[in-house]
Amino acid sequence: MILNDGIQIYPECSMHYRLVWCPRFSSEIWGKDFVPGITGIINDICAQYRYSVKELQIDKKYILVVVICKPTVAPSDILKTLMAMSTIALIRKYSSLRIFYAKNGSLWDKKCMLSTVGRVNKGIMEGFLDNWLKQKT
Repeated sequence: MILNDGIQIYPECSMHYRLVWCPRFSSEIWGKDFVPGITGIINDICAQYRYSVKELQIDKKYILVVVICKPTVAPSDILKTLMAMSTIALIRKYSSLRIFYAKNGSLWDKKCMLSTVGRVNKGIMEGFLDNWLKQKT
């Protein structure tokens, strides 16, 4: 099967991973063009590494990406790649994030959630986000 982005996926030997991570910066930094900007950045990174994006949700509290990839790729490597490369791209695109990055050393919180699709329901993900928000305040 070939998906619309030209990546060939074989259903019997591909993995679907749900990755969730949270920004460290406040929602005031998010401008009108931030969501389309980060969407394009994440899609470009996934295309570069030949991951297919099945779902992408960007909220002021979290970023959720469901990717399809080869079973030889670890989900933690996918998450590290997306977080590191998106940081570089975001700092280049939004100069206001440079100051935040210089002070805090990271755009993303260290807490994240990785799972295979089908193993985690919406309640577990909402619980993760609620706990993260409670610890942050």
